[in-house]
Amino acid sequence: MDREITNLPSNTNFGFSFSALVVILAGVFFLVGMSHVAALLLLIATILCVVTALAPTKLSLLNNIWMRFGLFLGKLFTPVMTGAIFFVLISPIALVTRLFGRDELAIKRFRTKSYWKPPISVTDESDLFRNQF
Repeated sequence: MDREITNLPSNTNFGFSFSALVVILAGVFFLVGMSHVAALLLLIATILCVVTALAPTKLSLLNNIWMRFGLFLGKLFTPVMTGAIFFVLISPIALVTRLFGRDELAIKRFRTKSYWKPPISVTDESDLFRNQF
C-alpha cells in the first residue's frame, strides 16, 4: 500500500473484537456439524483473549495487517460495487424512461440556448422565509 495507516484502533479493541468474531465463527462451524473446527477456533479465540488481556502490544503487527487488508478490500470493491449499482439500477431505469419518452428535465420542450428557469416572482418578500419545510 502506498499510504501509511496512522489511525489504527487500539490493540485491545482489536484483540477483543477479533476474538469475538472468531467465537461467532466457531459457533457457525458448530451449528453445521464441524465441531472439531469449532473447538480449534475456540482455542484460537481463547489464546487471542489472553494475549489481548496480558500483552496487547503483541497484536500491533496483526492489527496493522488486518487494517491494510481492509483498505485493500475497500479499494477493490468500491469501484466494483459502484459500477454494479450503476449498470444494474441506473442504466435500466434510464433506458425505460427513454423508451416511454419521459423528459424529466424538460429539455426537449424548450428549444432555447439556455435551460435556465427564471425564479418565481413573489410579491411579498416576507413570505419567502415562512413555512420553508
